[in-house]
Amino acid sequence: MALVAIGCTPYLGYNISNALKLILFLIWCLSTLTLHPFTGKEMGFKIIIWILVFFIVQLLYSIVGISRELVYFLARCHVYVIPVALVYIVNYYNSKEIKLLWSFSLLLLFVNLISNIEIGLTQGVFAFRVTEDTVNTNAGNTVFVVECMLLIPTLWILVSNNKRKAIRLFSLVFIPALFYYILFLNTRATSIIVLSLIIGGFVLVETDKNNKMKKGKLFFGMLLIVAVILILFNPIIELVSSFLGDNMRMMSRIEDLSTVVNQGDVGQLDEGSLYTRSMLWGASISTFFSSVPHFLFGVGESVIETDFYSLLQHGVSNHSEFFDLAARYGVMGIVMYYFIIKYSYSFINSLTVDEKIKKFLFIIFLGVMLFGFVNNLSKSLNIFIVIYLITPLTIVLINQNKI
Repeated sequence: MALVAIGCTPYLGYNISNALKLILFLIWCLSTLTLHPFTGKEMGFKIIIWILVFFIVQLLYSIVGISRELVYFLARCHVYVIPVALVYIVNYYNSKEIKLLWSFSLLLLFVNLISNIEIGLTQGVFAFRVTEDTVNTNAGNTVFVVECMLLIPTLWILVSNNKRKAIRLFSLVFIPALFYYILFLNTRATSIIVLSLIIGGFVLVETDKNNKMKKGKLFFGMLLIVAVILILFNPIIELVSSFLGDNMRMMSRIEDLSTVVNQGDVGQLDEGSLYTRSMLWGASISTFFSSVPHFLFGVGESVIETDFYSLLQHGVSNHSEFFDLAARYGVMGIVMYYFIIKYSYSFINSLTVDEKIKKFLFIIFLGVMLFGFVNNLSKSLNIFIVIYLITPLTIVLINQNKI
């Protein structure tokens, strides 16, 4: 619960030190695993194996000097404890404990969302740190936006599979609040595109009354939606602009996208623009192919400055989960991460026999993968809490008729 609170609350997330997060992670491991140590036969145990392999490799890189910052990857242990916690929770927590954690997480996210909306409406400017003049929020943070975006389909699963009026009402209030935040207060234009893709996929599933659509057709159906968006890009941008005209930061992001599509003066775009990100991705890709050792093993982890020129000089973009992984750990890193994602998806998918929910999970993971190419997603608890706690625990409680 402490880690969930840190991941969902802006003030805690930005102001609690990585050292304290690491201590909380170790406390959870020591206190929980002593009660029921893993036997290796648990459902989802392969996730834990590959996460351990991932961190052992990072430790070895630090010992031999390939990675310059040992503390850097240790400080991220609290993120990867969430998938480990999911495996443990599903195998050893009782229904009451699961429901308590699930309720706590959802309520905390709801309060956090309302707080961000209130700050956006009253203050109008979002800040990442607490200062004398600003209120702390993560409303401008990409991972929080993605967290909100992924929470919408999870809540829809809850609405469509729940008969309790109180929970349905809570979800039906929560969903419009998330939409409002993403569309009118969020400053990330790419999130609107990915959200459209996810909602389009959900519409395809909901309109498939006989539930006969295969995942392959669903995937190509979503690609068709993307193609339509690209073909009708300018009319769609004009329509969106008519709704978001008062949001200066969002309009700036939309203009960035429009500039790239219409081949405008891309030299004037800022670091957050899609075009500039593509240049940064090129830095990671170039590092990956620069030599045989880099191709196989990468250049390791290190703390780097986030300004544009420092990123290009360092050779790791810091703006893409997968391209950066290739640059930092080469083919070996890609293989490790592939198995983490593969077994995570398989484990969560195995929690339900409902084919419709399985398709919903496919769409959610596809959205996560898509965003993984344009942003680093595993440096924060936010997204992991939705993917590895709220979504699977929702399914578990639905199966048990507890919600």
